[in-house]
Amino acid sequence: MDLSGASTRSIAIVGSRVPGMEAGLIRIEGRLDLQRSRPEGSSASPFHRRVTALSLINTHVSGAVNLNGAEITAPEEWAVSAGGLVAEGGVYCVDGFVAHGEVRLWGRSYPADCTCGAHA
Repeated sequence: MDLSGASTRSIAIVGSRVPGMEAGLIRIEGRLDLQRSRPEGSSASPFHRRVTALSLINTHVSGAVNLNGAEITAPEEWAVSAGGLVAEGGVYCVDGFVAHGEVRLWGRSYPADCTCGAHA
């Protein structure tokens, strides 16, 4: 699923199985909700040429990023790549959140009260 460069109010893909999600350089004026969803890495991201299940490179979200209960899968690759992510409402990944693969959140910006309990 390629959403690169998109601009929208909110994205909600809840409780769904989805192929890899390329969401680099998008601007969301609300929230990104992937609660209980299952993104799976399938092809290399054009941003870093690695298989990535969820790519949020240089993405700006004015609301929250909700990954609660999500299972993100890219074994031996990058489950989540979110360098430069700005999430003004926070990033939440608890309540059963599981990442099969590496979670990369370098250079990100979100409030200090965010909640992540990732399991690799």
